[in-house]
Formats: sequence, structure tokens, C-alpha cells
Amino acid sequence: MTQSNKKTMCNSIDGQIAIFQNLDKGLPTPAMDKAAKPFFDALVLSKAHQEWTPAQLNLAAQVAADSVVINRMRKLIAKDGDVIPNHRGDLNPHPAHKLLDMAIKRVGSNMRLLQLGAIAEIRTLMPARRAEEEARKLIGDDESLLA
Repeated sequence: MTQSNKKTMCNSIDGQIAIFQNLDKGLPTPAMDKAAKPFFDALVLSKAHQEWTPAQLNLAAQVAADSVVINRMRKLIAKDGDVIPNHRGDLNPHPAHKLLDMAIKRVGSNMRLLQLGAIAEIRTLMPARRAEEEARKLIGDDESLLA
């Protein structure tokens, strides 16, 4: 008996079961700071579980870490102002602006990399993403459904 290479349709019973099983398994989480975890979790929810590769999860962790840097630099600039005086009293741009710009560029670049695989198959991926989102809504905070 040969095994078929066909993908399971997300609107079939087998497809729905696979979605719930994927949600139950979760995804491997790369090592990251506790502050980056909420950003990572939000990124992971943007795609269906089966779409994530280990390399993409690492990129998502980098985006999350850079998002923490962006927030920290924005707070620092908001507290100190856009310009600060140097030792002679001259006003200079806040040094945090440079770090903020670099982190924003890295986030933009990595976000583009994360979307490369999805662009070609968007018609086939969207139903799976919608089905997984609906499964998450059904589960809500009640994890006992997965037991």
C-alpha cells in the first residue's frame, strides 16, 4: 500500500483533527528573554502551526528580541527627549535614535523573510489559517478540550 503525498484539507474532519493536535503540541520556542516572549507568541499566531519551520521560529525570536529593543529605546527617548545636550551644552540627537533605527530595520528585514514562503501558496494557506484561528477561539482559555 503506497502512502499519498496529498495534504489534508483543513475543512475535512481529518484536517480539523490535525489542527487541534497541532495546537495541543505547540511549537518549539527558541531561547529568548522573558520580555520578548509576548512578541514571539503574537508572531506565531500570524501563521498556522504547520507553516512554521525551525529557521522561521528563530527569525521570529530575533524579531521579538528587536521589538523589545524598539520599545526600550522609544521609552528612553520619550523620557529624555529627542535631543540631549552634550558636555559643552550643544544639542545633539539622542543616541537611542541610532539603536532604534537599526532595530526597526532588522525587524522589517526579518519580517520580509518570514513571509517569503507564504506568498506563493497564499490561496492554499488562508483556509488553514482561518481554520486554526477558529479552533483557537473554540478552545479559548479552556485547555481541557485538548485533553
